[in-house]
Amino acid sequence: MEINAPLARLLLRYLISHPSCLSWVLLQHHVIRHISLAINVSKCRLCLFAGHDHQYIADLLKVSVRQVGYAIHAERVTLKERTCRPRQLTNDQIDELVTHVGHSRASRQRSFAGLAEGPFSHWNVGEYVIRNALRSRRYVRRIARAKAPLSDANRQIRLAWAEEHVNRTQEE
Repeated sequence: MEINAPLARLLLRYLISHPSCLSWVLLQHHVIRHISLAINVSKCRLCLFAGHDHQYIADLLKVSVRQVGYAIHAERVTLKERTCRPRQLTNDQIDELVTHVGHSRASRQRSFAGLAEGPFSHWNVGEYVIRNALRSRRYVRRIARAKAPLSDANRQIRLAWAEEHVNRTQEE
């Protein structure tokens, strides 16, 4: 479909007054800044097609002239998917791992290597994969502080002090 300049101006006015109309283009993106980026790229291209210069577009969209130039010459409207090394564990496997780790104190205290070689040895993954899977679910490991256990005499003294001060007010 060929778009002429008056139609482009009409589309541009509509896009500026209704910025949500392009959100259907970006259903796969869940981050708001990606949606606004794609809307600005589309607006820049429509403004350029309507015959406006870079400075006018920058003033209209409240962005820099450099951003307008980049938006017009970008090969994609949306940001590229991040290409990275594929994960070795599926979400179901990570869920199983989290369930196992949270099941008992002994399983929580087991090392990453112990988890990789023990109950999850059939997955054929190493300790770093197990560690990163748990970190992706916000599990952290730390060394517990050593604290001496309370003696019976000290426990009785603390209990007596607490019973004395139960009904105290702020002024006392």
